[in-house]
Amino acid sequence: MVWLNLTGSGNETVAHLVKNDRMTIIFCAFEGNPMILRLYGQAKIYHMRDNKFQEYINLFEENNGSRQIIELDIDLVQTSCGYSIPFMDFKEERGVLNS
Repeated sequence: MVWLNLTGSGNETVAHLVKNDRMTIIFCAFEGNPMILRLYGQAKIYHMRDNKFQEYINLFEENNGSRQIIELDIDLVQTSCGYSIPFMDFKEERGVLNS
């Protein structure tokens, strides 16, 4: 799994990965049936100067906030009930990074 890490909220994800490549991604259902999905694995960071960054960048739409690409090798997937997750309504994406 790969995703484009964007500017805007510090660089904490990468700062933590530099010290320990272990990572967890959490998905929460804010509407419909309650559910939490966690992906556990080992992550690698690719910067613009890296060949892997150049290989993967075309998978994403162009974005002025592009910072790194993170690749996660998932070794465990786990779900839980999600009963504590509140209902939340999505209004719209913020377009600031794309302008």
